[in-house]
Amino acid sequence: MQRVVSLTQRRLVDPAAVIAGLPPDSRPVPSVTAYDELLAKRTKNPEPAATSSKENIS
Repeated sequence: MQRVVSLTQRRLVDPAAVIAGLPPDSRPVPSVTAYDELLAKRTKNPEPAATSSKENIS
């Protein structure tokens, strides 16, 4: 019969060993360029005044 080990307890005892046991992450760094482009488009075309948009709320 195998003993159940608490991951929280294991991390608290030796956090470096837990991190060292992970394989290297070879994924590319995430990019937010597409979101930056969307924000740039939004600032170029501002929405109508807030009072007119409130009239359309049901």
